[in-house]
Amino acid sequence: VIGQQYGVWVERASATILATTVLSVVSVTVLLYVIKAGLLPADLFP
Repeated sequence: VIGQQYGVWVERASATILATTVLSVVSVTVLLYVIKAGLLPADLFP
């Protein structure tokens, strides 16, 4: 929104938001799979 007001880095900001959203979805999915498979304990700090 701020980038649109000033006309700066609109494409780069949009691409960054998309990339970080995709990365977070992938990382959470992998983390949940690893916990469910038993490779990582669900309680890291007992």
